[in-house]
Amino acid sequence: MSTDIRVKEVIDNLSRDEAITLNYFIRYRSVGELVALKELKALYGVQEPAKVINRLVSKGLIKRGIGCYNISEELIKALKNEKTCLR
Repeated sequence: MSTDIRVKEVIDNLSRDEAITLNYFIRYRSVGELVALKELKALYGVQEPAKVINRLVSKGLIKRGIGCYNISEELIKALKNEKTCLR
């Protein structure tokens, strides 16, 4: 199975908060941990941003760095191939 197809399947099954959070990380590819948590809650209405981010990390869409979160290379490749789009 190609990476693009797997990523598309994962994206198609995201919850509302997961989709909002993923769009946030697509827009801001690398964000400090504290900034991300505060902005997702205050500006985007994500009730439990830490839990949502952890779910996206476990799905391989976001990577955790040292004190920050980054969009995964796998997701970037899938989006660049234009075989995947967010709802």
